[in-house]
Amino acid sequence: MSTETISQMLALVSCVPDRRIIFKELFSPIGNELLVRPPQTLFESPDEVTSFFELSARTSTLNEVLIGYIQFGTGHAILNPEDKEEAILGHHNVEAFVTITNSSNFSNHD
Repeated sequence: MSTETISQMLALVSCVPDRRIIFKELFSPIGNELLVRPPQTLFESPDEVTSFFELSARTSTLNEVLIGYIQFGTGHAILNPEDKEEAILGHHNVEAFVTITNSSNFSNHD
């Protein structure tokens, strides 16, 4: 984790102390893990275009929760997208997926 990320987290916790609980859960050595997965992890074929809801269902089979994706080309993270039902996601616009899993599940992945 970069020093810039840590300083941003510390600033946020100092402004909103209630968020400390969330950061503690996400960044402690036990508990949940944030994963950045390559697109081929969830897409069934290179030319598939599907919805966030469909990809979320596939993610649940890995004991993970899909929380967003990183846009191809821009590197912008899209978390909790508004257009979940629209079949607009494919290799052409997704660089990676962002998921959450329990650390005990993480040891079972590649």
